[in-house]
This record gives sequence, C-alpha cells and structure tokens, in this order.
Amino acid sequence: MNCFFDSSALVKRYVAETGRKTVNALVEKTRVGAVSRLAHIEVFAALHRRRMGMPVSDAEFAAGIAAFREDWKNFTVVEMSGEVLGQVDRVIESHRLRGADGIHLATALWLRKQALADLVLVAADRELLTAARKEGFDVIDPQECSLAEVERMVADR
Repeated sequence: MNCFFDSSALVKRYVAETGRKTVNALVEKTRVGAVSRLAHIEVFAALHRRRMGMPVSDAEFAAGIAAFREDWKNFTVVEMSGEVLGQVDRVIESHRLRGADGIHLATALWLRKQALADLVLVAADRELLTAARKEGFDVIDPQECSLAEVERMVADR
C-alpha cells in the first residue's frame, strides 16, 4: 500500500495520542510513505509546542525528535514546487480548506498523477479527509481506523 501522510497524522507517530498505533503500522507497512516538505516544518513545530505545553521529560522529547529525524530520511518527500503549488488555489476554492491542508491535498494530487494512482491519504483532519474523498482518494483517519482494518487494507492492496 502507498500512503501520503499529512502532518496531523504523522505527528501521532511521535507523541502518545489516539491513532498512534495505526500510524506506526501504516508507516511500517507501506511500500511508499510520502509527505509534503511542509510536513517537516509542521511536525517539528508541533513537537516543540507540545514540549512547552505538556509535561514531557527531556529524554522523551529528545527521543521523539530523533525518531522523527530518522524517519524523515525514509519518506518520499515531495517538494513544494510551482507545479504542486499551482493546484493549491483550486483545491482551496473547491473545498474551503486552510492553507496547509490545501498544500497537503495539492501535493497528494500531484503525486497520484505522477506515479501512484493507488495512493491512500492518511490524515486526522476531518476537512482534509472530506476534501480528499471528494477528489477520489481512499482515506484513513488513524483516530478511527483500527489495526485490524489497517491489516485488511494492506492485504487487499
């Protein structure tokens, strides 16, 4: 299975919250795990914001950052090129998305067109998931998808 992860889903890999096991299973089982360059900025910022607002030990924080940096080397990173960003206006107008969600959806659309027709979009953002469905994507919300469902999806693809 090939997956595109937006930041709202990817951050779950590095913090203890609902959907973490599902994201971990997807990252480990996908053939291609793709992300927008924007995800690096958003996940890194989210980890730092959580550090400021939640009781996290220095060791836990450092482990999360180290895991993120190591994982990043293995993702297929799609740059925010003019070709990708050229679709952002349309998806924002069509789906009334926030800017970052528009970039993630435009990136997934570009990637699907280029090479991965069977791409599954993984997000924990209802508006983005709704827009992605309307654009013809199969989607996974890690907050609602069980590990058994992930196993079935992987086996079916």
